[in-house]
Amino acid sequence: MADIRELSVLIDRLYAAAHGEEEWDGALNRLCDLCGARAATVEFHDVVEGAHLFSHSIRLDQALMPVYVREFAGRNPRVRHLQTSRQRIAFDHLFMTETEMDRDPFYAGFLRPQGLRYFVSVDSALFDRRVKGAVALQFGGKISGVQQEGIDFMTVLAPHFNRALGVFWRNNALDLDPEHLDKQLAAFSLTPAERRLARAVAAGERLPDYARRTGISINTAYTHYARVKGKLDCRSRGELVGRLASL
Repeated sequence: MADIRELSVLIDRLYAAAHGEEEWDGALNRLCDLCGARAATVEFHDVVEGAHLFSHSIRLDQALMPVYVREFAGRNPRVRHLQTSRQRIAFDHLFMTETEMDRDPFYAGFLRPQGLRYFVSVDSALFDRRVKGAVALQFGGKISGVQQEGIDFMTVLAPHFNRALGVFWRNNALDLDPEHLDKQLAAFSLTPAERRLARAVAAGERLPDYARRTGISINTAYTHYARVKGKLDCRSRGELVGRLASL
């Protein structure tokens, strides 16, 4: 286990990456060095729609990352575990045998050509009722499974990973998922017309201007506005704008 000074530096770099003060490379490289991992990844997935939203990896063949997103993200057993489990720590032998790993197309088609086999990851809490993040370490195949020391190390850091992933998601949700606000509004049973108006209000557009731009009557605009406030339990425009910003 790394000493407290090494852990402190790693944690500082995690939060710096989460706040956008530096790239993820610094934290992930330091994490690999402390754990003896071959590679590391941070990623986010919409676990409701099964959509890959973001990933950043170090020490992997970057030319293969578009292939991963296109062909392997949905077949990655670790991602399937992320989508279906509430367990915070995940590793191969938690849900796969060596024989199953040998036969799995993700292990054979993506990991093996890069000399990788095993992983341990910290899965985040559920953000906005639909998104989970993860920080994962990948190891080579010379040992049979991830050593307990690596699992213990990630377990100790799990609360920090969860907070850092939450900060990064809140700061970058609209960039990582352009439909984020629309999905959030749909969860409140807003109709498509009400969601369009809500987005305009969030952007600071006045209702008369919105009505003219969209070709609806001012009465219809105010009707939609009243319904949006009601569904989001807001009494004023200021309260509504604040609520929309929090989404």
